This record gives sequence, C-alpha cells and structure tokens, in this order.
Amino acid sequence: MKKKTNLSETVKNIRKKKSAKKLPLHFNQTVFLDKVGEDEHFINTIFNIFFNNFATSFNMIKKAYLNNDKDAYFKTIHYLKGETATLCLDVLTEYFEKLEKSSFRAHKKIILLFSKIDDEFIWLKNNNIPF
Repeated sequence: MKKKTNLSETVKNIRKKKSAKKLPLHFNQTVFLDKVGEDEHFINTIFNIFFNNFATSFNMIKKAYLNNDKDAYFKTIHYLKGETATLCLDVLTEYFEKLEKSSFRAHKKIILLFSKIDDEFIWLKNNNIPF
C-alpha cells in the first residue's frame, strides 16, 4: 500500500525531482503550484470546474467544425488553449496550439487531434490530476 503524503511533502518531492526533459507534461505540477500556492481546496475547486466544463467546451469545438462555423471554432479553441495553459496541462495546451494553427480544411489532422485531446482528457481524469 502506498503511503499517503501531505501536500507540502508532495511539493517538496516534486521540486527535488525536476526533470531535465523538455517533453510536455500531462500536468506541470511544479509550475502550477509556483503560480497558485498550495491551498489544496482552492486547487481542487479549480480543477473540478475545469473537468465539469471541459466536455461542453470541447463539444462546442467539434460542433462548430462540423457546421463549418470557423469563428466559433477558433474562438473556443483559443479559450481552451488559454485555460489549459493556465492550469499547466502542457499536453492539452500543445494540442490546442496545433488545432489553432491548423488549416480548417486539414480534416485528417483535425480529427486526429480531436482524438488525442479526448484521450488526454480521459488520462487526466483517470490519473486524479491535480494530485
């Protein structure tokens, strides 16, 4: 059985284990905690709001794409890119950046990115992000 640690110990351990790798992280916890501090209730509230609203916003992107509504499509992508960047969800942010830069007609690329975003969101939920 894994020993449960408190938030302060977790933060200390993360800071000790800073990786030299430049690969995007699912959740860059070190940077996030440096931004917002260590109030666990506040952090959980922010992520609960994100998880509760993400599917609706992402479905708006898919619907806008299917309806050829470029304005709604790009505005919602930009919104989610900013939200995921603020939460230090680096992989999701990278995918939204790629969507934002993609041609609206790059159908295969867009569908692939939609799939990757779905997979990443499921991974985040299944791995109890943020902690």
